[in-house]
Amino acid sequence: MKPSLTSLLLLGGLILQSAFSTSLFAAEREVGAELVVPPAETYVIGDRIPLYWRFTNRSTDALGFMWEGCCRVNGRLTISKDGNVVAPIPPGQTLAHMFAKAEVLAPGKSRDFDSFLSDWVVLPETGTYELHGRYTGVLDFQKPQVPRGVELWRAAAETATNRLSVISVTDYLKEREVRTQKRGLTLALSGPLKFPLLGSADWSLNIINSSTAPRTFRWPDDFSVWVINAQGFRETAVPSDLDGEYAEVTLQPGQHLNKHFKLDYSRMEGEPLGRYQLFIDLKTAADGSPRVPSNPLPLLWESSAADVAQLVTKAASGSKAGLRNPALKFLRVYLRELEPQLKTAQLPATETKAVELLDELRLAAVVKASAPQPGRKDWGIQLMASGTWQLGDPQVRAAFPAGTTPANQAQQLVNVRRHLGLEMSFTLQPDAQATAATWFTAAGALIPLQSELTAPVHLRALPQSTNNTGIVNVRLEATPANVVILLRRSPEGLQKQAAVKLPTPQSTATTTLFAAGDLKSMVTVTSGEQLLELISNPALRAPQIQVFCPVDTTLAELQQALAPIWAKVNQVDLVLAQ
Repeated sequence: MKPSLTSLLLLGGLILQSAFSTSLFAAEREVGAELVVPPAETYVIGDRIPLYWRFTNRSTDALGFMWEGCCRVNGRLTISKDGNVVAPIPPGQTLAHMFAKAEVLAPGKSRDFDSFLSDWVVLPETGTYELHGRYTGVLDFQKPQVPRGVELWRAAAETATNRLSVISVTDYLKEREVRTQKRGLTLALSGPLKFPLLGSADWSLNIINSSTAPRTFRWPDDFSVWVINAQGFRETAVPSDLDGEYAEVTLQPGQHLNKHFKLDYSRMEGEPLGRYQLFIDLKTAADGSPRVPSNPLPLLWESSAADVAQLVTKAASGSKAGLRNPALKFLRVYLRELEPQLKTAQLPATETKAVELLDELRLAAVVKASAPQPGRKDWGIQLMASGTWQLGDPQVRAAFPAGTTPANQAQQLVNVRRHLGLEMSFTLQPDAQATAATWFTAAGALIPLQSELTAPVHLRALPQSTNNTGIVNVRLEATPANVVILLRRSPEGLQKQAAVKLPTPQSTATTTLFAAGDLKSMVTVTSGEQLLELISNPALRAPQIQVFCPVDTTLAELQQALAPIWAKVNQVDLVLAQ
């Protein structure tokens, strides 16, 4: 009996589905993954805990894939405690993602790829955590460069759940007495309670054999510096190493050794000012004896008004470049935190350089609130209809003594830019009724600072609601141009005349500019289309436009006059018509 068409189709579908399932299963099983955390006597939150991804190539062919570390692109690490998932660190705040690269897994072999738990997460408290990973070898948009003939592993592999027990710094310090008894070594730390703002200070660590048997350790390799913040977490950015001549030391019962060491201010530089704790940690012994912390000491990383006054005095006598002037570098790094101390610091009037620097730093501390990051800062200048003008930022404006002119404010702003790593420029922001007289009055005070600015003084002449980025540079003198637009006041309103300088047949490859007094013929422009047609001439190379405006031109009139040209250009020079 012949099988029916329906039965054949069903049989074919089952065979195809079975083949597809087998292929998919094989693809998923071609690489196995495992999370490996090396065993340790104790892991304290703040340790650099290694986390290895172990991939096993179960196929008979070499497989290429993209190792992305902790980018959260190929890899996912889920960490939970008591069913609650711990939020991961955002990828941009880790380092391993910078080393993404193509790798190859040999057939039948396992290979470990290292990262650190701190690349993925900050554990919040003492406890046992569950770690589960998933890794996709190659994503659709990735094209790893692997040797010719090497297949790519495009499937995903999931790890079994691993467990990791950690202890918080606070709980670790609570175990100090028990750990001391088990290890047989007591660590007694003494030293200053305030970390030096510049230079270094001396600390002393007394290591006592409190057991009944000899105890051996290596100095300084077995010891590390731990700095703990007010929240009880280790400041991992603070270097942990101790300087000193290497020695392998054996202490007999009851014997002690007093080791002195220095800690330099640069160890804490960049960390927030405030109150910390400091202790010395002795690593686990080779025989498995537990690690031991010393007694913690309070550590003040703070600065008083008197400290600031001393720093300013030192900074004023050194280089103006922070890298070659440690006092100045410190003051610049902590400008915002030191603002209260800068306000109350007192200096003798005879120290003129120091007083001048103190005034700059006081202003820079206020400016940093408006421009917290180095880079470009464009200051708005408000132009009122009354003819006056002022700095647009009210917080910065209030930082100047009463009676300080806007021009002097601008000069002082430019003077403090090096303390903040800023590149500055000024944008004139006219009131709707402000006239060109006000624009050019402000420009006359700001343009002398041009050599220290990153862009010409310019006028915001376009409505802020538009997406147009056209810039109107305010010039005190005429500039080279191949298009000149002259605005004239008439009973009918503001009229436009234009002149265009086209290249000669002998100079078609270059831009030809007007020479002084070369405006022989001005064409009266009656519409925006006509003006646009003039500057859209194919023979006109790279339009450089200069606009002359009457002293009583309002912002609305200028916007209307320039509106047609933004379809062709994005920058013009504005000059006051004589």
